[in-house]
Amino acid sequence: MKAFGGEIACQTCHGEALPTSRPSDKACIGCHGTMDKIPTKPNKFDKFPHASAHYGSTLECTTCHAEHKASKALCNDCHVVEWTNFK
Repeated sequence: MKAFGGEIACQTCHGEALPTSRPSDKACIGCHGTMDKIPTKPNKFDKFPHASAHYGSTLECTTCHAEHKASKALCNDCHVVEWTNFK
């Protein structure tokens, strides 16, 4: 099975781990860079998704982002927040 429309092999994100476990942040950072390097747009309250008032930049990427199902912003567990271009 491949992610992202069949373009990326499981090992790209999961390494040698079983694909049933979440990838480590090292895999995400290896391709995308750290959260402070990923350009994001503020929401209507001038809040940035990668600069949480509660967690800073300490959350794992997979807390909000998923490769095999819809992503879900952790912020929305407690707040009503809309992010542009959230994937």
